[in-house]
Amino acid sequence: MIIDELKEEITDPDDAYNTLDIILNYSTSKMRSLLLLTKELFSNKDPAEIHCLIFVERRYTAKCVYYVLQQYINLEPILTKSLRPQFMVGRNSVVPSIESLLYQKWNNTAIESFRNGDCNLLVCSNVLEEGIDVQACNYVFAYDPLKTFNSYVQTKGRARSSDALYAIFTDKSDEVSVVQKIKGYQEAHKNIQDFLIGRILDQDEPKEQDIAEQFKDLITPFRTQSGAYLLASNALPLLYRYCALLPTDAFGVATPWFNKQTTDDLIHVALQMPLQSSIKHTIMSKKYRTVKQAQISAAFEACKTLYEQGELNERLLPVTKTECVAKVSEELFSHWKKFNDNGK
Repeated sequence: MIIDELKEEITDPDDAYNTLDIILNYSTSKMRSLLLLTKELFSNKDPAEIHCLIFVERRYTAKCVYYVLQQYINLEPILTKSLRPQFMVGRNSVVPSIESLLYQKWNNTAIESFRNGDCNLLVCSNVLEEGIDVQACNYVFAYDPLKTFNSYVQTKGRARSSDALYAIFTDKSDEVSVVQKIKGYQEAHKNIQDFLIGRILDQDEPKEQDIAEQFKDLITPFRTQSGAYLLASNALPLLYRYCALLPTDAFGVATPWFNKQTTDDLIHVALQMPLQSSIKHTIMSKKYRTVKQAQISAAFEACKTLYEQGELNERLLPVTKTECVAKVSEELFSHWKKFNDNGK
């Protein structure tokens, strides 16, 4: 009798137990706060208006938070059409393994989904704090404690939209210490700003729309044969996207290198592409007043070169392995099309 009941309990689907009440009642206070905040902010909201990042400290935490969120969203009708979650984690760069390679492939898929809008909520470890370029986010949550000032600046810097919301979660028992630490970070940030007064222009970081307007006339858009346009404002994200898809080993990542140079109070940069890229020469930008403008100029020239060398397709996207194989097959094995599988 008892054995039969245990068998039935084991074979019951998870949906029989993972109800909204159970998820909320058996979650930690911090997890419960995250779930309720997502419900408050994103209920029946247009998915295209949501670009949310959730930062956690550990890879295991990223996966756990993702699966709890996914289950909660599936059970909450007012969130099902609004949120499309995904997760990405850092990989062990010291010990190469099959697991690390699988994580890298998963991360590439996750970041592409976030960039093209298939995913609008990304749970990630510190792999996204710096080094990977994503579009401006309007919701950024720090789920775990921010242990360093650098983590505070990097995560807060991801909230680049003008109406962005930045939130830090903590357990009730740690609330006082976390508030004191954040006040210390804010004071350090203010001291840095005060120190830089008079040394740099006191202005906010330009928004993507401002950059696009500024470069509309300075750099003429590049048009492919199929009619796709490369705008100056899209050049830098496209360059980082191309580099992220280059093959790498377990000891490094492929990123472009910008070397700043100043001449007559104007700035230009020398762009060196990763060794895995087909561009082996140094690309020099035109001279501008800011480093950002010079980087965009160099990235624009690099993207044009990549397109001319066949590294970007007619839609100005990095060429995939499937496209490479198809191109080689078309050039070298076109005569095979004369024969079918039966040898006729």
